[in-house]
Amino acid sequence: MILTMLRDILLYSMIGLAVYLVAAFFARLQRKARGRGSQQGRRLF
Repeated sequence: MILTMLRDILLYSMIGLAVYLVAAFFARLQRKARGRGSQQGRRLF
């Protein structure tokens, strides 16, 4: 029972990390497409 709980926690943390990485990647792409003038998305890191 505890093992399945740990596995679920690990799975959800991996999914959350993947979602965060994809969001950061797309934010960087949009920032690069906009240009170097605005440092708007810098608060993500």
